[in-house]
Amino acid sequence: MNDEVRDPDRGKRRAGFLPDVLDSSVIAFPLMERMKKEPKRLHHIVIDLNLNFPGGREEARARVTEFIDQTEIIDQVEQDSVNRERSSDSGSQYVFATLDAKAIKAIVRMDRERARDLPAQRAIFHVWPDFEIQALT
Repeated sequence: MNDEVRDPDRGKRRAGFLPDVLDSSVIAFPLMERMKKEPKRLHHIVIDLNLNFPGGREEARARVTEFIDQTEIIDQVEQDSVNRERSSDSGSQYVFATLDAKAIKAIVRMDRERARDLPAQRAIFHVWPDFEIQALT
């Protein structure tokens, strides 16, 4: 595996870990593209919990829920544009939410900071765009 990453400040490739681009590795590329194009839009997302999180998926779910609730403080000015909903199945490895781009980035950033950049300590494994399932034809 190649450890080179693009340095966002210089546009050049360099070896090593860049925490500034970690959000884009946790947030799925199609969702990142949508967030860039429509940052104010509400995005239906699926937060895939880290199943190896210390304390298990219940603790991971509790942490993610806490972060979603904390985005209310961050987004007080834009509070009306952010809708929060959570999965009611406490055994699921997924949390469903409808958030704007700023709130999505905030919860990923809070998770990274709480984990002190240690991937095994992160509650969020991946954030995906949610979409309606359709039958194959």
